[in-house]
Amino acid sequence: MKNIRCDVTHVHQDVIKNVKRSDELVLKNTSNLFKILGNETRLKIVDVLIENELCVCDIAVLIDMTQSAVSHQLSMMKKGGVVKYRKEGVIIYYSLNDNHIKDIYETAYNHIANCK
Repeated sequence: MKNIRCDVTHVHQDVIKNVKRSDELVLKNTSNLFKILGNETRLKIVDVLIENELCVCDIAVLIDMTQSAVSHQLSMMKKGGVVKYRKEGVIIYYSLNDNHIKDIYETAYNHIANCK
């Protein structure tokens, strides 16, 4: 197959003037979100937090990891705005930060599950 390339340099000014650029800070933070979600362990945590808030012990059992490893991942996810927590006595319960995280995960999951 031949290499297909464009040998013409022509800027389409009429198109460019109508393209709206996204905010650079928002793009940077979006990239960071995908970096956080781009890890299989963290996706497993998102998966188990879809419907329920859970403590570290429960998450560790569900994804078959140590509590220490789960805590480390949750710390990164908390800093990145993916999860939030609440304390009840000495127990800390984690949940997804908002429905956007659930929507992103479910959209990606369904895309992969249905692309055969």
